[in-house]
Amino acid sequence: MDQDRGRDFRRKKFPLMRDKEEKPMKRPIILMKSKDAEKSSSNKVDDAPIPTILLKTRDGDSRAVSPQTSLSSKSNKDSDSGPTYQLVPRVPAPDLSILLSAPPSMKTCVKLLDDEAQVIQDGLLEYLTESTDFLVVGCIGFQSSGKSTIMSHFANPHLNQFNTEDLIFKAESKTHIDSSSHCTEGIDAYITDERVILLDSQPILSLSVLSKHYNCEGNLSARSCSRDDPDYPCLESDIELLSLQYAAFLLTVCHVVILVTDYSTNDELIKFLLSVEILKPSTGVHSDEDTLMEYFPHTIIVQNKMDNNHFDKRTLQILQDNYKKQFANSQLPIQSGIGIANGNILKSLSPELCKTDPINLFLLPKFQFGRPLYQNPHFSTLIRDLRVQIFGLAPGPLTHTLLTEKNWWHYAVKIWEDIKKSTLFPEYGRLLPTPSSAKVELNQT
Repeated sequence: MDQDRGRDFRRKKFPLMRDKEEKPMKRPIILMKSKDAEKSSSNKVDDAPIPTILLKTRDGDSRAVSPQTSLSSKSNKDSDSGPTYQLVPRVPAPDLSILLSAPPSMKTCVKLLDDEAQVIQDGLLEYLTESTDFLVVGCIGFQSSGKSTIMSHFANPHLNQFNTEDLIFKAESKTHIDSSSHCTEGIDAYITDERVILLDSQPILSLSVLSKHYNCEGNLSARSCSRDDPDYPCLESDIELLSLQYAAFLLTVCHVVILVTDYSTNDELIKFLLSVEILKPSTGVHSDEDTLMEYFPHTIIVQNKMDNNHFDKRTLQILQDNYKKQFANSQLPIQSGIGIANGNILKSLSPELCKTDPINLFLLPKFQFGRPLYQNPHFSTLIRDLRVQIFGLAPGPLTHTLLTEKNWWHYAVKIWEDIKKSTLFPEYGRLLPTPSSAKVELNQT
């Protein structure tokens, strides 16, 4: 068996290396996809909608997003045609120190309306804020009636003694009294810590103001007579028109208007105020029934420098009945709960004892040096009570929109320009008596 196996092995022919090299090698065939096929296949993959799965992390929404996920989300947004989601950028918190910073406090009053230029000054603008919770109080009265003194006590309630250097609003000195000249020119303004804007105006119907404007004819915006009139210039009537313009401005931009008089009865002041009510610009506000109504401020009558015998229930009853008759046809609100006869100031002066509905009437005694505080009534005590009542009033809307302090300043500028351009004041001035009309009346009599 072994011999036969060896014989078969010798009979087999093995190919030599030489034979392999002589045979030609076959070319390999490589199967590849074309470029067009790749593009079409990739487009099919891209066009396929990829489902978006929103998962909430265990730590909550405050967990930071890794860069890889942000990059992948961007690529998915480009390729996905479905709804996209993006993270809202975090808004930085406002600086509370800037929002809660108090405006600069005023040390003295500033000029709001210049008497010479007849324009609104911007000195008050830097003390105003964007707050809507503010109150504007104006003052009207004759010369030497005590307007600036009362407004200074409103600005500084701790003003106990009469010192001209401590007054916020400049009051008349002995020099002014001796020369019969006025102290306040134009309108001065001051803002208290309670955000109450106080406006002190120059005296109305003043001979001192007349003498000042005698040589200054150009700064009066309203004239009672033309240059062709033989009575030109009618300075007496022109100064009355200027006083009407100042009062109309205060009745339009103030929440509270104070009439200061040093007489027990002053019919001329009430007549002047009723004329201002007719000539003031029309500023309608919406009421609760969405009807347009004319705006009028709270009107308070302050009788200054009164004797002790005026603080009597019988005298006060007569005064209130007299004012009610004079304001019977007026729209000015004179019953706002502010007064000395409402029962909250003096127990001896109450509506039950005075037997009449109280009006906005307040009496102030003469300011005397060294008077004991226990003597009643006292000027310092009553002026503080009046201040508390006025500052506690809820300010009504001046216009149909809610105004901020800075908006109020721009509103005041607009109102004053409207008053200067109004034709009602010159028309009213032509009805005032002139020297020629006075001569005609004398000749007719």
